Amino acid sequence: MANVANLASRRAHWALALVAIIPAPREVVETGGKFTVAPGVSLTTRGDVAAQQVAVQFAERLARHPGIQVSLPVASSAPSASAGAPRIVFELQPETNTPAEAYRLVVTPDAATVTAGDVAGLRHGAVTLWQLVATSAASATPGVAIRPV
Repeated sequence: MANVANLASRRAHWALALVAIIPAPREVVETGGKFTVAPGVSLTTRGDVAAQQVAVQFAERLARHPGIQVSLPVASSAPSASAGAPRIVFELQPETNTPAEAYRLVVTPDAATVTAGDVAGLRHGAVTLWQLVATSAASATPGVAIRPV
């Protein structure tokens, strides 16, 4: 049993080492694969106008990064089930019991999704995602699930 706990601890440490972000998150879990920000990636919001503003700021920040040559249009609705293109989603869920300024970021090969209960949390999640993309080789972000400090 001690070997299982040791393996789990080493895996969590390795997953944390996958991401070079500030502040260091409380929890990082590897989800597998990589998400690549490249032409064809859609940027979508769910929530109110504030969520769309966060998404626009994220797109502007990406556009200024020298290693990323992509323009992301922002759509304010849930992506359709038929949309097979990779997507970045910013989702504002004020009805959840999420602590103030907290967020959850889940990156899989198909999507990078930031969910928060308030705008500040959504902004923090956007900055975390930007850090992951900006520090990843060829904009291929490792598949992770992150909860902040």
